[in-house]
This record gives sequence, structure tokens and C-alpha cells, in this order.
Amino acid sequence: MTNIRAHGFESKAQLEEYLNDIESTGPDLGPGSSQVPIEEEIERLWKQVAELRNGISSVLRATENRARRSTSLWLKIGTVMAILFLGRLAQNL
Repeated sequence: MTNIRAHGFESKAQLEEYLNDIESTGPDLGPGSSQVPIEEEIERLWKQVAELRNGISSVLRATENRARRSTSLWLKIGTVMAILFLGRLAQNL
């Protein structure tokens, strides 16, 4: 039966040497890739959260303004209807 974990190495000593080399040098990320320090990543994420919060608050403000405008619109329509009704009632008396 083939030992899959050691496949590609001539002996167990070569495999152990390879594993020790990887542990001492760290992971190979390949060409063009860089490892971002965790503090920078956390800072970037916090900035993104702040931007999203600002966006949400502006949307909520716009929604509240729209709701106020629609309420005031219906209030104006109701006031005009009441004035017209009272005017016709006054004409009939």
C-alpha cells in the first residue's frame, strides 16, 4: 500500500527535512501575493463598518424626511377638504 503523505519523497528523512524547512520559513504565498498584517486588516474593516453606518444613517434620514413630507401632504389635503366642506356648509346656511 502506498503512503500518500510521503508520496514524492524518497525517504522519510527527506519528508521530515521538507516539513522542517516549511515550518522555519513560513508559508510560501507565491509571486505577487503579500500577507497583510492583521492590525491593518482590522483597521480597514473598521473603516468599512464606519462607512456603512454613515450610509445607513443617511438612508434612514432620507426615509424619515420622505415620511414627514407624505404626512404633511395628506394633512394639507385634509385641511383643504375641511375648508371646502365648511365653505359649502356656510353657503347653504
